[in-house]
Amino acid sequence: MKNICLLLLCAGAMVISSCTDNGEIEQTSGSNLLQISTEITTRSVLESSSFSTGDEIGVFVSNSTGKEYADGTSNIKATFNKQWQMDKPVSLTESPATVYAYYPYCNNSIEENYPYISGDFLYFDLRQNGDKGQIDYLFGQAERVADINSPNANIHFRHVLSRLTFIIKRATSDQGQGLLSSVALRSPSNNLFYMGYIYLKDGVAKDSGYNYHRGAIKINTNLTLNSETEQKVDMLVIPRTLSNAGELTLELTIDGKPYIVNMPATTWEAGQQYTYPITISRTDAHIIATPAKVGDYYYSDGSWSTGYDANRTCIGTVFALSEEKDGDINVSLSESMHGRIAALQDLTATYRWADNTSTDVEGIPNFYLADGKQDGGYLPINGIEGESVTTPQLPYGAYIWPVEKSNQYALTDYAGRSHSSFIEKEYYPAGYACFSIMSEGLNNNEQGFWYLPAIGELARLATACNANLLDPTGDSPFKILGDDYYWSSTEGEKSEAYAWCYYGKYKGILQYQVKDATYKVRPIASF
Repeated sequence: MKNICLLLLCAGAMVISSCTDNGEIEQTSGSNLLQISTEITTRSVLESSSFSTGDEIGVFVSNSTGKEYADGTSNIKATFNKQWQMDKPVSLTESPATVYAYYPYCNNSIEENYPYISGDFLYFDLRQNGDKGQIDYLFGQAERVADINSPNANIHFRHVLSRLTFIIKRATSDQGQGLLSSVALRSPSNNLFYMGYIYLKDGVAKDSGYNYHRGAIKINTNLTLNSETEQKVDMLVIPRTLSNAGELTLELTIDGKPYIVNMPATTWEAGQQYTYPITISRTDAHIIATPAKVGDYYYSDGSWSTGYDANRTCIGTVFALSEEKDGDINVSLSESMHGRIAALQDLTATYRWADNTSTDVEGIPNFYLADGKQDGGYLPINGIEGESVTTPQLPYGAYIWPVEKSNQYALTDYAGRSHSSFIEKEYYPAGYACFSIMSEGLNNNEQGFWYLPAIGELARLATACNANLLDPTGDSPFKILGDDYYWSSTEGEKSEAYAWCYYGKYKGILQYQVKDATYKVRPIASF
């Protein structure tokens, strides 16, 4: 595989230190009112390592059983102005009071709006919140209990999340403008949560556990990279362990194209900062990524992932692999940077292959035999050339057709994918529909991205669908081929009036039909 982008990645945890911000409520001598002071362990995206005028925290005061010390002693807002001023004074008795707090204060209790607070839980969303960016949450607890004889509570705050700092620069040989527009952390297996919660009695952050809270954490930027000055991008994440390299990937969008690198195995601990120096070197404009596998989801930005990412625009599913773009499908490949994708769904209309059935298209190979033996038959089940079956055989597997390229087999013909004849709307409706489509969920900004599959590609797509290799969990909008006839771009040799199609009702039969019949179409593309 050709290396196109080199990103050098290493990590180190930043040593933390602490500073004290002693803000207290002024009280008269002998007062039984709770007084608080604070200190922060620094590792922050706050402007200062201490609290500033106007900062607000939420204070909880509980008794020895963990319940409210008195009515209304949960989530009391305290505002800093040289000292802390609580909205609700708390009168202490002989009973001990446990005091803990979090930053920043939240009074929202509506679940649809993040962050929100419910009981002893603060729920958050790590996705970038417009110009406000991510929120760096702090949690603290008083070092000892307070009571009427000891009303002072010194709350030691620490950071709840882990902070990743990416130090990015370009190699001197890097080509292009170098505009970095975003940095995104992703999970190829869809195992990254952007939503979580903090238990406000111990300050531990955990992911929400809900599948619909999985997806990328993206930081939008507007930075121009160069080889002399490093650019810094910070990202907050829920503490976790990465057991294997590549469990998460980092995607940098540079000059409008995504460049992806595997994150190393590590453990991200709460309150720690991890620094990743990255050097960018691109030799051409291709996209670098983790190699694709059959069943991966393909997105409008040219990237792919094994787990479905609902936060990106999915336009198709990888159903076959090749050694190079537009190259022959190679069923022996388990992963590759190139292959074929199928659109998410059939086009809504049905189409004729051609209006003029007496014309043989020059440059499109004609095939009489589907598999070397008969003019219509089921896909071979064992990958041996020339062998076929006359009834469906299940289960379908990944290697169920001839693997050797041969002009005798329609299964290995891909010549029709870019033939200029199919851009002629008035003569070849099925081919033109694929060439010109830019709607119905097939999001692409130029004609010619999608094309009518040759019979070999269509057969490969059909077998992958039948083997449940594409979207097996049903998480994405992808729809498998139905029980209909589907046109391919391959012509039959019996006469110029016929072209090959796949018939989904019998899960694997290939036939040729007259070109003026109206059948379904599933566009595909090469990447």
